[in-house]
Amino acid sequence: MPSVYCCCNNYICDVIHLNFKEKTEEQGIKKTVAVAIFIIFLLSCLLFFVLPVHRPFISSGIKAVWIEPEATPNWTPATYTIPPSILTNLGNGKVQLVMIDVGYWNGINLIYSYTDNQMTNMIDALRSADPNVIIQATVWSEYGNDTTDISVSANIQYMINQSVECVGKGFDGYNDDLEGYTGSIQNYISWLNGMSSAVQAIGKSSSGDIGYEDAAYSSEIHLNYSVVMMYGGLPLNEQTLKSSENTILLDSASPVIIGLLEASSPSLATQLSWVSQQLNTNTSANYAGVAVFSTESMTEPDWSTFNAAIPS
Repeated sequence: MPSVYCCCNNYICDVIHLNFKEKTEEQGIKKTVAVAIFIIFLLSCLLFFVLPVHRPFISSGIKAVWIEPEATPNWTPATYTIPPSILTNLGNGKVQLVMIDVGYWNGINLIYSYTDNQMTNMIDALRSADPNVIIQATVWSEYGNDTTDISVSANIQYMINQSVECVGKGFDGYNDDLEGYTGSIQNYISWLNGMSSAVQAIGKSSSGDIGYEDAAYSSEIHLNYSVVMMYGGLPLNEQTLKSSENTILLDSASPVIIGLLEASSPSLATQLSWVSQQLNTNTSANYAGVAVFSTESMTEPDWSTFNAAIPS
């Protein structure tokens, strides 16, 4: 009996030892696989943050256009209709935001270029092309026209009240283009932020056409979109555009739409490529899209470039 007992006991020990060895080996394999997966994860993270993000062209973002009826040949308020090229691209889902010039500031008074019925007809035409398009009313004052005095807080409030009334005529938001005024840059910032808060309070959106030279103050401006005009009388050169884009994307407190001017030199395609190249080095989450001014003069090749550069 003792000899049999010892034999069985040894057998049991061998089995236990074998099972322990198998489990140990299995656990070792699992640990090795886990370590390998962890190393791969770390390398992936390292590559993501170290390697540049290559964008051969702008790959996402809002597609926006300004519509300036006065730029249309033989324009009169009574006869103006939305250009067919804009309606076609709206219908194709190629444009999500339209900023349409509806009036201007004469001093601190908003002067409309259209009757309420005419504005309603334009809104209806845009919505017929795309029911989901965002339509903002643009009110402007020309650069160098200093009759709009925003150095007085009461004047700013009076203008804000008119902006809210304007948006209430059927628009989705308000697009400010106050380029000429009397007052300081801080007065201008107060106007933009006050206008934005007021139109947002009634469920509308706000945007402001910011000069590229004002990019240094973008951290103080709070809008749904800061639309940075990368042009003066002509489009900016490559170095100035990229430098301004870099500054505002890093500093802006608001999502940024890059505003470009349709022109023959540099072409819209060239300007879009510069924007893309700068985005390769600055992947800021502040980037929101691109807008084009002088849309009425855009050719079919311009539209093709714009649509291909920023796909839906």
